[in-house]
Amino acid sequence: SRISSRIRSFIDLFKGKGYVASDFKKIKAKCTHEFETREGNYYTEENYLRNMSFIQLVEPVYRFYESYLSRNHLIDFNDMINKAIELIENEGIANNFKYVFVDEYQDMSYKNFQFIKTLKTACNAHLVVVGDDWQSIYGFRDSDISLFNDFCDYFPNANRVFIEKTYRNPQELIDIAGNFIMKNDSQFKKSLKSDTSIEN
Repeated sequence: SRISSRIRSFIDLFKGKGYVASDFKKIKAKCTHEFETREGNYYTEENYLRNMSFIQLVEPVYRFYESYLSRNHLIDFNDMINKAIELIENEGIANNFKYVFVDEYQDMSYKNFQFIKTLKTACNAHLVVVGDDWQSIYGFRDSDISLFNDFCDYFPNANRVFIEKTYRNPQELIDIAGNFIMKNDSQFKKSLKSDTSIEN
């Protein structure tokens, strides 16, 4: 059902941001503060009641879920990332990796970014990422395109290389898509080239 899907998504994002059960109190306080101070048009009484009702519904489900995992000695994907960060920070890492490679970097979430940065730092490894800001599609799953766009701020002295030749599509299609995408000011400016043409 729609409500169970929303609860599942909320718990996934909640854990993906590293929140724990005690953070529900902070979330409720933030909702109340934003409603009482009316920061923006969104904070109507109807939206406030809807948000608080959802939080009150999801909190016991989250607590039950975490209890179930603990009782059965299970972990989910978010736990894998969170526990890996914790283990590397507290105990170091046995294998000293020289390189860390990451594909589809444009869809990086902050928690996955933390894991990669922790691993890179622990190993003093070289980090190589591949991504295309034009293909970022997972914002709804907590990916943060600023981790891609501001990569050189997070990793000073990084080298950025643009690969602008494509073999997938003809030049005419690339030009149309590129002109559309470049209307978004936050996109990197690229000049894609193809050796193929619709006429060939």
